[in-house]
Amino acid sequence: DSVGILVGLGNRIFASVTQYKTGSYSTTFSVAVGDLNNDHRLDIAVANRDVRTLGIFGGDTTYSTDVVTANRGGLNLGVFLGFDGGALENHMTYSTSSADASVSVVFADFDRNNKTGIVVANFGTNNVDIAIQYGVGIFRVEISCSSSSNSNPNALAVDDLDNDSRLDIVVANYAADNIGAFLGFGNETFTDQVTNSTGIFSFSSSIVIGDFNNDNRSDIVITNYNAHYVSVFLTVPYSSFRRHITYSTCTDSGPYCVAVGDFNNDRLLDIGVANFQDNSIGIFLGFGDETFNCITKYSTDPYSYPMSVAIEDFNCDSRLDIAVVNYHDNFIGMLEGFGDGTFGNKMIYPTETGSLSCSLVVADFNDDKLLDLVVANSDTSTVGVFFGYCCDPFRNQSTYDTGNNSHPSSVAVGNLNNDNQSDIGVANYGTNNIGILLGYRNGTFTKQTHGVNFFEKNAF
Repeated sequence: DSVGILVGLGNRIFASVTQYKTGSYSTTFSVAVGDLNNDHRLDIAVANRDVRTLGIFGGDTTYSTDVVTANRGGLNLGVFLGFDGGALENHMTYSTSSADASVSVVFADFDRNNKTGIVVANFGTNNVDIAIQYGVGIFRVEISCSSSSNSNPNALAVDDLDNDSRLDIVVANYAADNIGAFLGFGNETFTDQVTNSTGIFSFSSSIVIGDFNNDNRSDIVITNYNAHYVSVFLTVPYSSFRRHITYSTCTDSGPYCVAVGDFNNDRLLDIGVANFQDNSIGIFLGFGDETFNCITKYSTDPYSYPMSVAIEDFNCDSRLDIAVVNYHDNFIGMLEGFGDGTFGNKMIYPTETGSLSCSLVVADFNDDKLLDLVVANSDTSTVGVFFGYCCDPFRNQSTYDTGNNSHPSSVAVGNLNNDNQSDIGVANYGTNNIGILLGYRNGTFTKQTHGVNFFEKNAF
């Protein structure tokens, strides 16, 4: 029931942890960073699971990023506004919805006043809550958009869907087998939800926004884990979406994660999918006219179970490559892109024996302008960092302990201590907390400190 901060003193030395209470039995579930009070200072937001509040810790100096957390079942969000010295003021709390089980959170400026709002998908109460900023670090949950009974929204995104220069919200409704759009009026109000079916028992698992027909409008692609296809929803003027187009990922493929990029250098977006059940990466090349070719698959090896995918130019040849973390075979795989939509020269980088790696993020940790990888190794309770080496393209893994039986399930990257260096946040499923590893300029990290504790094993 607290947030912990370790302030860097230089030369890899850190002050003792300073704890900031989030409230008795609050069960803080998730944390995020952003400038929530428009003062260019690092703030923290936390979602408090059991006391149904949004907590804010405010800072009073310069150049910070704030943190917002979504608490699954925590019935609230928490925000910590930070001081330059790394200290945090006592938090304020803001109720979201009773029994909400908040599972997804994003930032957005809906009324274009340069003040950050907080958007939360509440799985348990079937709605989307929006906390509006008032003054310095003060938020009120003033807007609640229903996603319909028993819809269980589990993922959301914010973009201008109808091309009116106003931000809209789109949500994946897991139990209702549809996506819902809330079109914004630019004044912090929204239309009622307009839904489009994703198919019976489709169970959408991830969502990405991109322009797939080259009309300068935001379209949507969703993976449907149980239905074994991806759905592409195209936006049209004065409406929400056309009927979706589905592209099969093949029987029993289990598409789990989606990413987009231009794989063949034709300036048209293509789709990459990690197929968990059939151990493959699937590629759909876009024609720019609302259609894609049939899937081309690249094996990630039998029983590898790919769970997370990233698309970047990892070997410095100006062509997009694909990195995939395989849950079962203790490797990260990298498929080299040839720039024509095909991939090959698979390289593998071992994590740890029995690691069960499950989450992958790309960043530059040592300021050498080369992309690095960080991965959560669940069963060995470590995070691993692979440094980019361009021609190789990755060096051997460096690991950092996350605690006995912590079983990290997810990693994220951001500047958490205002030193312009990338730090690592990790959600530890086994020990019910979030760990922080602060980064040095040379690509090394502090030992993990625990920032948020959990009452139940729900860290994702």
